[in-house]
Order: sequence, then structure tokens, then C-alpha cells
Amino acid sequence: MSDTDTKSLFEQRMPAAFQQLVEAGRIAEQHLRDVCDMEFTVQNDQLFVLEVRQGKRTPIANLRFALQFLAEGKIGPQDVLRRVAPTDIAAWLMPVITNASALRLLGSGLPACAGLATGTVAFQVSEVLESNDKGIPAILFRKETSMEDIPGIIRAQGVLTTRGGVSSHAAQDSRKLNKPCVTSYSPKRHLAENYGDIRSLFRSGSWITINGHTGEVFEGRAKCKTQIWHDYSELVALAEIVARAVATGNAPRDAVGQVWRMNDFFLHAAPLTRGSIGKKSVSRSSFTSFEQPSDECLDRIQQSLTPLAREERRNYGEILLSVMDSQFRILSAALGVGNHPQYFRPLWNPKQSVHRKNDDEGTQLVGMEFFGLNRRVARLVDVATITILLELDVRGEGSEWFLDFTNPAGESLVAGSESVRAYRLLINDAEVQHDDVPLLYDSLRRREYRWRIFDQNGTTHGEVVNALAGWASKKSVDDRALPLCYELGLIRNRKLTLAGESLLGKLHRKKQYEFTKANRTPRRSHQNA
Repeated sequence: MSDTDTKSLFEQRMPAAFQQLVEAGRIAEQHLRDVCDMEFTVQNDQLFVLEVRQGKRTPIANLRFALQFLAEGKIGPQDVLRRVAPTDIAAWLMPVITNASALRLLGSGLPACAGLATGTVAFQVSEVLESNDKGIPAILFRKETSMEDIPGIIRAQGVLTTRGGVSSHAAQDSRKLNKPCVTSYSPKRHLAENYGDIRSLFRSGSWITINGHTGEVFEGRAKCKTQIWHDYSELVALAEIVARAVATGNAPRDAVGQVWRMNDFFLHAAPLTRGSIGKKSVSRSSFTSFEQPSDECLDRIQQSLTPLAREERRNYGEILLSVMDSQFRILSAALGVGNHPQYFRPLWNPKQSVHRKNDDEGTQLVGMEFFGLNRRVARLVDVATITILLELDVRGEGSEWFLDFTNPAGESLVAGSESVRAYRLLINDAEVQHDDVPLLYDSLRRREYRWRIFDQNGTTHGEVVNALAGWASKKSVDDRALPLCYELGLIRNRKLTLAGESLLGKLHRKKQYEFTKANRTPRRSHQNA
């Protein structure tokens, strides 16, 4: 019996209780301003509501519901931005199979990580690596995965296992690496009866396709079509809401990180999710841009961090990682890829700051600094340094951050976990207070589109540098640009500030990060942090 038949039967047999249910649903939806799940019972034609909660929904339905509520006037644009995450957009744009009739369904399992993957069957990691060397995509097929399979998972197009659930080792590693994954696979009944060993269904090197959305497994090589967001009216509407929020500065503070991530996607096709880039840590230490702090110093740094409440983690984590992403993007565009040692350095080796309770639970302390920013990016004329300290949740080894020594001019950081549990953010060596972080991030990002201070003052970045240099050397000064130097905080108390020293190339960072407790408030405590 369909849901429509059930509704009709209920309305016919208990019309009074049905009308009470409709009214209760209207009140609940009006109060929660969201789709609701209701548990109820009826006794003597009297409705009794047992429980009301926000209804569960798929990412695709989540956007549709939000836009419907907006159209009905029950929520505003900012509520839409709070409810929709970048991963919701990604769900709309998953590739679709265009040659489904050419594939044979072999069975199904649990959809452990979304996505489509097609490749040749590989039962061992060595087979995955061998296929990759030949330019042939492979799918790693195991009973269950272990830590030793990580290199194969990284290089494989997808993962298929006959054991485990949606929280198994294979599922967790696949989600961290953004690899399609199906777990607990079992063949169709008639195939299971004809084949005693499930692996005998497949020959090494034969082509299969796995659907991480549905858990289906097919024999054959799928042809996939990439979806385009312009083809969906819902995503076009969301793009307009995001663009208006960015243009007017009305992005909600508790969702500003995800708003800018969605804006970067709609404007620049920036990835909606961060995935592993497949780099391996290189064991070489001929050059280090830091002196490794002592364990005691690292403990003090960790104690100085501001912990995040659970409800803050998504927004603040998105902001902090996006600060890092945006600086790399604009500076590599200005100086070229591979020149990061000119503006970036890690503050210690993060592999030496990993603390594990067990194989599946631990934390890692990561520190990084961007320096000399105002010399290279005109709109950051008052920003000399950005320092980011993070405490991250790490699980498998693949989620740890590590140093890459392949550039002889200085190390880079290869990112792992995105789960930020505590942080510290400093601009020009001054601490950014917790409640100001979303506002500061929004201000920095808005500069990319609406930086007009040079035009408004009739000067240029070069003229400001020359005026500051003239003032510092007590030579003739451009009267137009000098007031702007004071306004931007390049000069204070008749001395160059940190930003002023940086703009003139006089800022030199020591190899040892000097942690101090001076002017540092005690670590905040959060319930459920």
C-alpha cells in the first residue's frame, strides 16, 4: 500500500483525527520552520502527538526543502545559507552512468562513500599499483581493508569489500580520501548459488563499476557524464542567494565559511570538498625552515588554543582551512606554483605532535605562518603575517598532516584531517578574538572583490611603499600617500609597525617559533567541546 493510499484510508476512517494531525503538522512546521517527523497515536478519535523532530532528508532534498520554505516566506535567505552545506551541492553533481543498459548488475552492498568508480578488479595493492603504472584504472576488492591497504586505496578509483559497514576501516579511509566505496557486498541470489567463492565472480583485470550512492556493483565499464550546476534551477537559485550575501556582506556569521566555499565553487569552480592529493612524505631534512620546539613548548601551545564547541566546528573549521587555501591560491597566482617558501613556512614538524589514544583516535598539532603578504598582494597592504595553529582530530595514518621536503628552498605542509577541535589565529602577531574570526574572514575575502582604498585615496600600492620608505629614511614624502600609511596602521607612535616593516622588506622571522603566555587569556571551556 502506498503512502497516498494510507493517507486516504486514514482520512476516511478517522476524519476528525486526520484533521487534528494536519493542524498539528502545520503548527509544528510553523514552529520549527522545517520539515518534521511526527510520532502519534489515536485513541477514541483523539490524536495524541508523542514526538516531533526535524525530518531527516537527503542532501538533494535538503536544498529543495530550504528553497520551498524560502518561497513560502517561512525562512529568509540567511536561513537557507545556514542549512545548505557545500557537500549538498556535491550530491547534486555526482556523475551519472550513460550506458546503464550495457552493464550487468552483479549485486549490492552498503553505500559507504558516494561517487561512481569504474576500473579493473585488483585483489592486492600491488595489482592496483601495477595497473596505475600501465595507465589503467583499478578498483581494490578486498574482504576488508587494513592500514597496509592505504597505498592501494589512494591509487585506486574505488574500494569494494565483502565485509564491514558504513563505519568500517574501508569506509572511513574512503571518505577521507574521497574515494567511492561499497562495503558488505553480496552477489545476486542466483549468482551466489552458482559461485561458491564470491571472489570467483570476478577475474583479476576484468572491468567492474561500483556506485557509492546506491551500493550497486555492475559488471562492465561504465561511461559517466559529469553534471553541470547551471542545469539545475535549484543550484542557480542558490548561487544567486550566495552571490547576494557576498555582495552585501550579509553572510550569516555562523555559516560564513561555507558561504565563501560555495561562492568559490560557483565563481571559480573551486572543489567543494578537500581530498588527498596523493603525496607521500619525503624523508629528507637537508633544509628546515624551523627549529623543532620541545615537547614542553608544544604542550604550552596546545594549552593556549581555543577549543571549539561541536556546533562551531563546521563553520570555524571551514574558515580556518579556507584562510590557508585562499592565501595559497592568491600567492601562488602572484608568484607561481612552487614558490611557497617565499611566503609560507610550517612552524614545526606536525608528525612529531601526534598523540594517539589508539589506532582510530588521536589528535595532531599543526602550525603554519604566511609572511610578507603585503609586499606581494596589494589588497593585503596592512597584513604582514597570518599565523594559524590547529589541533585536529586524526584517525587512520592517512588523516595526519605531514611535511613535504621536495622543494629545496623550504618545506610545505600536506593537509590531512579537516576536523578542527581547537585553534589560534594571529594577524600581524596579534590574536584574533574568537567572536571576531567570522567577521575578519568575511572582510578579508570581500577584499578580493571590493578593494577600493587606493582608488578612494588617489594613490597606488607602489606610491604607498615609496611614501613609507621616504618617511622611514627621513627623505621627501608623498603627501597624498603618507596619511594612508597612518590610516592603514603602517606607522604608529612614530615607528614602523610590523606591517610597515614587512612592506619595506625589513621583516625577518626567526627559525624558532617563540611561544609566549604574555597577554594570553586562559583557554576557554565549552560544554561538549
